Amino acid sequence: CELSALGALAAALRRRLRPAAAAALLAAVAGLRADLRASTSDAFLMADGAVALGALLAIDGLARFGDDGDPAWRRLAVFGAAFAAWHKHEGAALCAAVGLAILLLHLRTRRAPGGARAPWLAFVALAAVPLTVGLLAAVVGARNDLVANAEAPPFWAAALARGVDRGLDVLRRLRDDVVFAPAAASLIFVAAPIAALLHPRAAAARGRLEGLVALAATAAVYAAAFAGTPHDLAWHWSTAGARVFGQLTPAAAAWTAATLGAGAPHLGARRGDG
Repeated sequence: CELSALGALAAALRRRLRPAAAAALLAAVAGLRADLRASTSDAFLMADGAVALGALLAIDGLARFGDDGDPAWRRLAVFGAAFAAWHKHEGAALCAAVGLAILLLHLRTRRAPGGARAPWLAFVALAAVPLTVGLLAAVVGARNDLVANAEAPPFWAAALARGVDRGLDVLRRLRDDVVFAPAAASLIFVAAPIAALLHPRAAAARGRLEGLVALAATAAVYAAAFAGTPHDLAWHWSTAGARVFGQLTPAAAAWTAATLGAGAPHLGARRGDG
């Protein structure tokens, strides 16, 4: 999945950007994945690579659906989120976020001439996969140490109870270890909001705005999971923080490329490129 994610990202970047810009973003993401491989067990990284691939397909699918309205791209977004959910619990958050994005896309499209039918099948698919995984886990007796820990308070109750104190600590760690980490890939998490600020019309275009919402919602759920962890936060973050948020790096790079390609003609791919 690692190589598949990088290959899919290379194609997505080249479709949106000129060669030099696409290569720079791809090199940054590849550098992060190499750093994670050096510090993480293969078992964890294989599953994280699957989530990264799924998130990339979801965000790229939403953006491409916004480009031409072809339902095939919406199906790609649903497949990406479902693929992630089948491999790791974090994928359930992505399914919910993509479901929200597709709902927002539908509400926006419905007001256009001709309207659009509600994509009920997409919502069913996005709900069915996490529910199926949860049912299979219950049948075989598998438990998630965050949300099904019998020795700890209920997860969401713990997250709310710890509230601001734990949340601020998580945000500080996110700032220091992910957004402003001493690695080239951290520039992507800086580049995405900068691209949105410099090119607000491109960022707010159909498909890209909803993709940004999906990315932000998924990251918020990840942060909430760390805020509510029953484990020692320093230990939990050191073992999973950069790795889990790194799942979103390819998708963030694809979203940044789509926004820059639409908003900055000197960076966007020329007609016939790719």
